[in-house]
Amino acid sequence: MSDDHAVHVFDLENQDKKGKPVKLHTQKADRNKIFGICWKPTGLEFQTVGVKHCYNWTMTAQALKGRKGAISSIPTAKGKSIGFTAVAWSPKSNAYLASGSDGVIYTWKGASLSGKGEPAHKKMASCVNVIQSGGKELVLTGSSDKTVRIYENAGTKLTPIAQLKVDATPRSVDLKDDQLLVGTSAGTIVEFRGITSNPSAPEEVVQMRSHAEGETWGLTMIREDKIYMYLTSGDDNKLLLHDINLKKVVGDGVIQTVTDIKALPKKKKVGGASTQSNLHPHQQSRALAYNYHLNHLAVGHNDGDVSIRQVEGIEEAANGEASVKLDNI
Repeated sequence: MSDDHAVHVFDLENQDKKGKPVKLHTQKADRNKIFGICWKPTGLEFQTVGVKHCYNWTMTAQALKGRKGAISSIPTAKGKSIGFTAVAWSPKSNAYLASGSDGVIYTWKGASLSGKGEPAHKKMASCVNVIQSGGKELVLTGSSDKTVRIYENAGTKLTPIAQLKVDATPRSVDLKDDQLLVGTSAGTIVEFRGITSNPSAPEEVVQMRSHAEGETWGLTMIREDKIYMYLTSGDDNKLLLHDINLKKVVGDGVIQTVTDIKALPKKKKVGGASTQSNLHPHQQSRALAYNYHLNHLAVGHNDGDVSIRQVEGIEEAANGEASVKLDNI
């Protein structure tokens, strides 16, 4: 909750008396949150970006000094000041690339802005990464419009190569050889295979799914013959079925749709358990119980209600043939 957002530099090769990495410097940065940090490959220099924030840092044995970049002159569609979500180093541009809240990728040479930036998305650019692949420099970007885009960087211009849709806002992107990994705000890691050899139609494989907003409370086992699964729920309007042997999510459902929420009778707001979720209390689940005789799932909601679901397709999901359906009854 503090406004004193600081930068800390540690020496990972040496330890103090308690066995922890030696802290070399601590320096107050800005009254705004820091979202991204990136070292320059050569020299003791790095860049930090965040809410209305861009700093260039240089370090010596004696001191850590920061220079604030001038971002107040950058125009936006709504006339508001710019924020940055991530930063990466570009050898081709010999500069830092920062993803802007207006969807533009900005080039920073130290604390100085270079050019007007490259429009990459129509909504907030949520992440950026720079990869050297096949003799080319590729710039990977994500946006709150639920897309990932790949550009080739010629040093002066970004040329689009591919665009991919994901389930939520991308928070991190990385590419190795022909495989692209995307981590989203929905708690999902998606792998796109063949992204450079077949950018128009790469193979999509979901590597991980999880709860991602608020807390995770509900947990119940599926007790059936040769079935090793469990169900979870939380504050993010998700019901997830996990296969213990496969170590993956094999089925899912929603706690309540937005349409059903609007159809609920209006009543006085009752206090539920504390939560960091912005969703309706009826879309938050705090308890689960599974009846293996009837294949019914009881869901306890954060507004005091209980709903019953019909669980179908468990055996098919265990064999990798289908996903489980969780429907209201």
